[in-house]
This record gives sequence, structure tokens and C-alpha cells, in this order.
Amino acid sequence: MFTRSRTTIHTIMLVFLFFLASCGNCGDDSAKPASTADTGVTNNGDAGGDTAGDMAAPDMSACPATSLVCGTACVDPATDAANCGACGVSCGVGTCVSGVCECAANQILCDGVCVDPAVDANHCGSCGTACPAGGTCTAGVCACAAGATDCGSKCAVLEVDALHCGSCRNDCPTDATCANGACACPVNLVNCGNSCADLAGDFENCGACGNNCNVNQQCVSGNCQALLCPANQLACFGNCVDPSADVANCGQCGNDCPATAACTSGNCACPASQIICGNDCVDPTSDFGNCGGCNSRCGQGEACVTGVCQPLACQGAGEIACFGACVNPAADPANCGACGRDCPDVASCTSGACSCPFQGQVICGNACVSLATDPTNCGQCGNDCDQNFGTCSSGVCGCAAGMLACGQNDTCRDVQNDPDNCGGCGRQCGNAEACVAGACVCRPGLTLCNGQCVDTSSNNLNCGLCGTNCGQNGACANSVCISAQNNGCQNLGLNDCGNNGSQCVSDATFLTSPIHCGDCNDRCDRDEVCADGNCRGFDIGRGCDQCPCADCRGGQSCCPEANVSGLVYCVEGNTCP
Repeated sequence: MFTRSRTTIHTIMLVFLFFLASCGNCGDDSAKPASTADTGVTNNGDAGGDTAGDMAAPDMSACPATSLVCGTACVDPATDAANCGACGVSCGVGTCVSGVCECAANQILCDGVCVDPAVDANHCGSCGTACPAGGTCTAGVCACAAGATDCGSKCAVLEVDALHCGSCRNDCPTDATCANGACACPVNLVNCGNSCADLAGDFENCGACGNNCNVNQQCVSGNCQALLCPANQLACFGNCVDPSADVANCGQCGNDCPATAACTSGNCACPASQIICGNDCVDPTSDFGNCGGCNSRCGQGEACVTGVCQPLACQGAGEIACFGACVNPAADPANCGACGRDCPDVASCTSGACSCPFQGQVICGNACVSLATDPTNCGQCGNDCDQNFGTCSSGVCGCAAGMLACGQNDTCRDVQNDPDNCGGCGRQCGNAEACVAGACVCRPGLTLCNGQCVDTSSNNLNCGLCGTNCGQNGACANSVCISAQNNGCQNLGLNDCGNNGSQCVSDATFLTSPIHCGDCNDRCDRDEVCADGNCRGFDIGRGCDQCPCADCRGGQSCCPEANVSGLVYCVEGNTCP
């Protein structure tokens, strides 16, 4: 059964009584003016009496003098949080006091809305500081979930993200996927940097990446061969084309017509009344930069009229002539304060000055940024944190876990394994040392004896064990003291490297030893390894625990460190130690 509350019934009765009181002579036709009594037309000219339109707008005479009509309601702009100071100005979760949004103690006003910067992912820590997609804001700091890395625009899982594969902004080719932090092309295709290429038939990567065939050739089975085309066609970049109609090869290979032009009888042709200027079709009768002919540019205060530059007289208040148009420099974001002064895309122009949309943002170049969090403008415009592993917090460059920002360029260094920055920026290990877990230790194959890293298999003063001295007439061979007389080293098939602390050395040792690299006593520097008898520079593969590693640049080989699990070297050349 349908029931009504007592309050609802009282309300209906009051409304009914109010209607009777205000109706007066309702129903008495004699009380109506003669012009409307019998026609059914109201005084405002509407047929059929009251309509929804008559009831939508409130009677302003019944509203207080300080109110505004917003939509269908009278509101007080001094206190209405949804219309604070003006219709549609919302304070969000804040309050409206004297027409101004006020926020709670733990909130700030961002773009007219009160937000909590401790947890708001769009205004984390400060207005306009948006956390990356997938990130959260905790205590005013953006954070990614475990296993993900902050790559600026998103929280990326570097092991599988094709746009951030192995490191932030390492973009895989279109057809490639990211597996274990390395870009992988489909079967039978090869990663050639910007594309996955079929080396058997790719014109620009024929047989090998970067091997570009000649313009009149094609790639067949990985070999560049002459391309024979039918009559009236040309061989252009591996394809047969009709030069009389092909807009990309109009008249000859590579002659690309402007976007709006057609290729007719081997010539690019613009639409009627237009001409080709550079790479565009333009109308010389009205084009500001090509007035009457190509590159004939009008002056700043002129316009192009029928192909002639003429002074442009602006009539609007505050307007000036800028590049063929009348603009208001006080509000025009493309000519803010002066002709050609272009504000960033998200900025506005107020009183002739560009202003960013959020509190705490400044203009750097052509962008509104937060110096507190922008890794390309950290602390000041142009201060670029490490491109791949850098972060910016409170205007200071930082790095991903396990790294420190070192040097003038704030390059992120792996202080756990970098011999030039071992345990901290600038802490260098010795040439015979490696950096392991942030401490300098002897390189693999060497032993610390009396403060020096030595090879106990051949060191005369520490033969086999620290302190075992082979004496003046002895030599250390294979960790055992032997007589150095009568070609003692050579008799064992070893190289005599002289009585200078390390004597009988094998040929195999020359291939990898950092203190005998390629020959007796040829020592590699701390940032070099001995690979195939040559000292080669190396970098630590940052963010990688296996090969391939995205941090290894061109000309380097990815080399796992056999003695330290999860450590990767990027070694110059094509050979690993």
C-alpha cells in the first residue's frame, strides 16, 4: 500500500492553501480582461496558460539584492560553494567566504578547487604536479607500485613495457615487444634501431641493418639488385612508379609534391589561384609570408591584399596589427604583450603576460613546468636530470634505487658497482680493484696482500699465499716457487715478466689479466677490463641484471660479470672478457 509521511501531507496542504490565496478570482471569467477571458491566451502571449518556461526563471524581485541567478536558482555568491563569487565557480571540498574559496588547513587551492596535496594524484605536493599514470600520491610524493619505475608520464614495468624497455624512454620499434628488458622483433625480423626489418627484402636494411640499396635497385634475398620496370615507369627506392602521376616521385624519384598538390604530367600542380612556395601551396593574393610571390613577406603592421602589402588599421580597443591580423596583446596567447610572443600551449595571456594554469608552475622555454618535480627542469629551467634513471624531488635531481646523481650533469651512477663512484660520488677504486656492494675489492683473480692486489699464481713476494717470498734466485710459477735460473719460466712454457714482483705468467693470463693485459706488466685503468688481450673501456649496465641491456650504447657489447650475479658490463668493442 502506498503511504505518505505526516510531513509530506502537511507540505501538500500548505501548497494548496497558498495556491488558493494567490489565485484570487480563479475560475471567474468576469474577472479576466475581455481580451483574454474567452481566448485561453495569457497576458504574456502564450497559448494555454502557464508553461514550463514561465516557471524556470526565478522571480528576481523575490531574491535578495545580493543574489545572483545561476541556472534556475537564486544563489548567494558570497557563500555558495558551487557558485563562489560567480556562477559555476566551484570550491570543490572547500568553503566559500565573502565570494572567495577557502580551503581547510591541510588543503591548497589549485585551479579554483581545494585539494589535499598529500594524496591528490593530480596535484601531488603542489598544484599541477601530476603523478605518472598508474602512480599514487602518498604524503605529497608520487610513487609507483613495486616492480614499476617512474618514467615521467607513467609507471612502467621496464621488463615488459615496449615504450620503456629496460630503461625509461627506450622505445622499441613498432612491431617489437619487450621481454626481460630487451626489445624483441617477430620471427625472421631483426631490430635495426627504428624498425624491425626483414633483411632479405628491406630496401633500407638489405642483408644488414643500415645497408641502403641505390635508388634504382631492389633488395632480393638480402642482396641489392637492379630493379627492371615496365615502360613509362621508374625504379624508385625498390618500387616501380609512374613519374607522370606519382605525388611522391613526380617527374623524378624523390620529388615530393606539397600536401594539397597533384602530380600532372610529371609536374606538381596546386589548386587554382595557388602557387608552390617551398613545400606548400599558397595563395599569393592573401598570404602574409608570400604576398605577390614566394618569400615576399609583409611587414608586422601590414596585411596582404590582392597580392600587395598594405598597412593594417585595427579598430578594436587595444588591438594592434600582428602578421596580417588584428590582435589584443593583453589577452592573445600567440601575441602576448607583443607580436610573436607565444605563450605555452596550456598558459593564458593576462594583461600582456603569459601565466601558467597551476600555482608553483613557471615557464621554461615553451612549457609550463614545476621546478620541484620536472626532471628536465629540476630546480631551474634547463637543469636536466639523468635521461634514463633520473628523478626530480623538491627541485633536486635524484636517481632510481641503488644509484646516486653524480657530477655536474647529475648522471645516475651505480654506486654499488661503479669503480669511479664506489659507495659514493667520486670515490675511485685502484686500477687493480673492482667495486662490489659499494666497496673497493681486488679484481677477480687477484688477492689483497699487504695493501696491494696481486696475482698469487705468479707474484714472487706472495707466491700461492700472501707473504710467501720466493727469494732473489726464485720465481713464482703456478703458485709455486721455482728456480729462476736457466730459463726456469720458459722451461714451464711460461713468460718471464722479470723479477719485479710478478714473474712466470702464462699466455692465457695475458688474455684477461688487468695487470698483464696482452703482455707483461701492461695494466688496465680502473674503468677498463682486459678482453682478448686488450684493455677496453666499460660502463656498468645500469638497471640491468642480464643481457641484452638497453643501457649499452652503440659500439658496446653486453657482458655479464661471471663472478657477480646480476652485474652487467657494457664493454667497448665486440669482445667480452
